[in-house]
Amino acid sequence: KYFHPQPFYFFFWVLPLMTIPWLPFFVLAIYERIKALSVSSKIVTVSPLTTFALAWLIVPLVFFSFSGSKLPGYILPAVPAAMILTAEYIWRFIQKNQFRANLVQCIALATFVTVTAFLVFAVPHFAETDSVKSLIAAGDESGMPDAEVLSLNMISHNAEFYASGRLLRSADGKQKKLFGPYDVLKEIERRDGKPVLVLVPLEYLRQLTEYEHLRTKVLKDNGEVAIAQVFAE
Repeated sequence: KYFHPQPFYFFFWVLPLMTIPWLPFFVLAIYERIKALSVSSKIVTVSPLTTFALAWLIVPLVFFSFSGSKLPGYILPAVPAAMILTAEYIWRFIQKNQFRANLVQCIALATFVTVTAFLVFAVPHFAETDSVKSLIAAGDESGMPDAEVLSLNMISHNAEFYASGRLLRSADGKQKKLFGPYDVLKEIERRDGKPVLVLVPLEYLRQLTEYEHLRTKVLKDNGEVAIAQVFAE
């Protein structure tokens, strides 16, 4: 329904990736917990905190694995549980000697510096290209704050937040995807010639700008998608 099909095991490799750079410790923690469940294991009894973290981890992981539509964000609630298991393992790991303690502290410091730099210099760019927020704002500032927003050769789910109540929808309530400038023209004609705002991937923008029956003014693009005012000629 939401165009994000993935195999059943999708989250079983996505969740470990979410623990980077502590991935090796997370894998060892899970291995140790599995080993502790075996009858022949000599490992000490699992603590109540660990039992709670395991339950916290497994429930969303398994539950969302049955979903036909999958995105990494679905299992974000399981990440704190993964880090509890990882932190508990690391605590026991550094008790062995001072070198291990120093190693973990260096990793932690490097992680903090790297993440801070990424948030300052890289995240704003990725956020801009992954969202239509600034595009919808550009459309509103152009003097069309109430215009209907059409989607040409794309569907933007985050447009649900930034253009709420203005998106073109099909009879079943889903966003309607248009497949060419002729479809855009027909939607304008259905509105008695009122102009519309159109979200369109950059590779399809020329379909609008070169269509003789439409007048198109490109307002802004985010590197992947553009928004344009479109009028019928």
